[in-house]
Amino acid sequence: MKKKGFFKVTLVLTVFALLTGGVVWAAAGIVKMTGSSKYFLVKTVNVQGVIRTDRAKVDAFARSLAGKNMFDLDENRLHRIDDIWVEKVEIKKIFPDTLKVTIFEERPIAAVRMGKECYIAAASGTLVPDKCTGGETVMYRGTDKEQLVSFLKIYDKTPEMHGSRALLKPMHFELVVDGVLYKCGYDESVTDMFRIYNSRISGKYARVDYVDMRLRGKIYVNGVKNVSG
Repeated sequence: MKKKGFFKVTLVLTVFALLTGGVVWAAAGIVKMTGSSKYFLVKTVNVQGVIRTDRAKVDAFARSLAGKNMFDLDENRLHRIDDIWVEKVEIKKIFPDTLKVTIFEERPIAAVRMGKECYIAAASGTLVPDKCTGGETVMYRGTDKEQLVSFLKIYDKTPEMHGSRALLKPMHFELVVDGVLYKCGYDESVTDMFRIYNSRISGKYARVDYVDMRLRGKIYVNGVKNVSG
């Protein structure tokens, strides 16, 4: 009885091995066939999102994709487009032979001067060399990149600041809006404080020398109030 049971188990295991082996063989055959088929070679590369990126570099990147097998393309293993404006690249496969390439560029926020050098500052804090025009935000010595990025976030979200030339200092930044000097901390609450000042406080003053928003949630106004205020 033991011998009969042993042969039964052996037969079941043999059949299972043949079946699973057949599945693996079939899958391997499909991969090999698609990997060598010219039907799945990239013939069309559509690119979108290019505004400031060097078009010649984008075209070279697109040409490098043509002729590759769709199944062999790994987005993480492709070389990057060597352009400071490129934040990231996404590739979508449209079978059997088309790629859709989307370029996500750095978003410019403000012109910044550091010493004698001028840059376009992107939202991420990336600095792109640019010509000086005299209207740049000035970044003082000792101000770090983290403070620059904080300022860019505040500036971007505060329409009242747009077009104003700021001075970025190690502890705070200053800018003049509609003839009024503002001294602000690098906290994002400055955006809300700007709105509160404009909607509730500014109308109470006949003259304002400066507005201090360096402390979170605190608005100090140096000026002369209206007689009725």
